[in-house]
Amino acid sequence: SVNLDVAYLFNRNRGESLYNEESSYTSDRMVHSSESVRNSLFATKLLVQNKIFGGTLSIGAECTNTYRNNLYNNKEGYVSSSYSEIKESNVAPFSEFSHKLPWGMFVAGIRYEHIVFDYSEEKFRNTKMTKYYDNFFPSFSATIQIGDASFRLGYTMKTNRPTYRQLSANVAYINRFLLQSGNSMLKNEMTNNVFLGCKWESFNITVDYNETRDAIFFWVEPEDCNTSVSRITYTNIPKLKVLTTSFMTSHRINIWTSQLMIAANKQWLWLDIMGKRKSFNTPIIQLYFNNTIKLSKSLSVITNISIMTKGNSKNMFYEQNSYLVDIYLTKMLLKDRLFLQIKGSDLFYSNTHSPTLNAANVRMCQKNKYDSREFSVLLRYKINTIQNKYKGTRAGMYEKGRL
Repeated sequence: SVNLDVAYLFNRNRGESLYNEESSYTSDRMVHSSESVRNSLFATKLLVQNKIFGGTLSIGAECTNTYRNNLYNNKEGYVSSSYSEIKESNVAPFSEFSHKLPWGMFVAGIRYEHIVFDYSEEKFRNTKMTKYYDNFFPSFSATIQIGDASFRLGYTMKTNRPTYRQLSANVAYINRFLLQSGNSMLKNEMTNNVFLGCKWESFNITVDYNETRDAIFFWVEPEDCNTSVSRITYTNIPKLKVLTTSFMTSHRINIWTSQLMIAANKQWLWLDIMGKRKSFNTPIIQLYFNNTIKLSKSLSVITNISIMTKGNSKNMFYEQNSYLVDIYLTKMLLKDRLFLQIKGSDLFYSNTHSPTLNAANVRMCQKNKYDSREFSVLLRYKINTIQNKYKGTRAGMYEKGRL
């Protein structure tokens, strides 16, 4: 079979902000800022599949061309106006071979990426930079069936490229003590991933280990010209190791169906903070407990409960436990063409996060209380219930996410 997908995206976003700052120690001030962002993306993806040597061979290529410009203006001059342009092209041939075996399945593949990245700020600052990336990304996995249990293990090497906002060096005003910008010098993250999974009846256990080189972190640093003003930006950390383990089970008893998942994220990270070596190794445990009670063929009540413990994620420390409870009532009408959902979100008004961002010479604490308790009604009507069989190969989907 041969599949060819072509995608084109264009959008433009404009926004204006007005900050009214009142101060007991210095003068009050009004700050006006405006920002304009334009994106365009052209992507193609070719996939050819054929049976060979008792298995399936897939070969193809994905090509993307992206352009983005970003204009930021502050008419009072508290931060300099800036204009940046980014152009990136990516050519990525790939190949994968899968084969069914008496004891399971084996899959092996490789992807090569050639990227040309151009960044310029020539309108206000005479800055221009070109970077080239050439990398191979191998992967393999095997599924082994032993009686009622199945095991899956594998290895993947992958990259995570910075978003275009993370790459933009335009400086945005937040308040008189805080600015924000991207970092055009960011490197791509390179991750080696090893995973192991086991499934037996209704129980699933997975272990996932990631070692990331040049991990992208939020960072805070004081301005050179005025150390009382800090800038939030991004930086690369040489290495980050993360182990994720999860357990999931689901059960059905008459009209009640439940699903429980427990996941633990443990990282190994040490950074120099405030002149001292500090560890960020406290694990975070997450729990999800979902229940469905089917009152009739077309009427269901659903409850979702999620809990997250305090702990470290990269150079952030979440200082308190948080939980969230949602409830749904769903009803199918008109021969399943009309779907009705009545939802209550964050019933106990508990969606709170208190992260502390740690950088070399700055520690920034926040307490976020989200106004997420709400009541909503959703109606969805199916006009045509016949589904298109061809779903496409999703050309340029990763690049759309970066935009």
